[in-house]
Amino acid sequence: MPHASADTPEPGLTPREHRRLAEVLLKAMRERRAIEPLSRRYPELTPADGERIRDALADRRVAGGERRLGATADACEEPPARFGWITSEMLLDRDAFELGGLIRPRVEAKLAFRLHRALPAAPTARDLLAATGRVLPALEVRDSRYGCAVPSPADAMADNCAVTLVRLGAGGPPPAEHALDGLGLTVEHDGAPVAGAARPSPVESVLWLVRRLVATGAAPRAGTLLVSAPCASVHAPVAGTLIRAYETGLGAVELRGVMTETEVVR
Repeated sequence: MPHASADTPEPGLTPREHRRLAEVLLKAMRERRAIEPLSRRYPELTPADGERIRDALADRRVAGGERRLGATADACEEPPARFGWITSEMLLDRDAFELGGLIRPRVEAKLAFRLHRALPAAPTARDLLAATGRVLPALEVRDSRYGCAVPSPADAMADNCAVTLVRLGAGGPPPAEHALDGLGLTVEHDGAPVAGAARPSPVESVLWLVRRLVATGAAPRAGTLLVSAPCASVHAPVAGTLIRAYETGLGAVELRGVMTETEVVR
């Protein structure tokens, strides 16, 4: 099981409390209801607690039959200081998601790197390209368990950085090393361009993510999905609007929100 890295402050809660709070978050997700940030009831909550609750939450989902597929970088800092786990249940097999089952969603456009072999502990951009079988455009739905409340960094980590659903495009082989600086996504919301984030670059954030996974004892292996910090973000999408992200050579991925399950085209 992954654990907090050595440079993370010590936890203020016990392992039993970590598991119990993971169950609280899981129940809130399944019941589709917002809860107050954990730190309001537990002011001693540290980032190390947040990491352990996040991992306990993922372990609980895996114990329920899901598979851990990889991880996705957060974007609150540069480089991103947090990540969330991706499980098989989070992958969307269609281009629509139900808004009625979410609390306060936003959609982030990202690039996903699917490894075909393991990476060294401290990889370079060249190492990442050599180990990547495919780069895929991705649209990631994030939905915080805390509703409109602003979570602390520890709260955000405990909630798996709000990672809820991921839609992947077909993608393509990784570009040549000289093309990395220009690697990104063009994003549209109902045909209108969405301003992109300047930094960190997708490759920089994925390299950070690899180092973080190695530090927590979960070094990525062949088949792992590594998802970058966002290239752009669409807040609170409304029903019927279409979000599209694309990149030359990697194709496109689309996603739209619907209000009822009957509207979802399977």
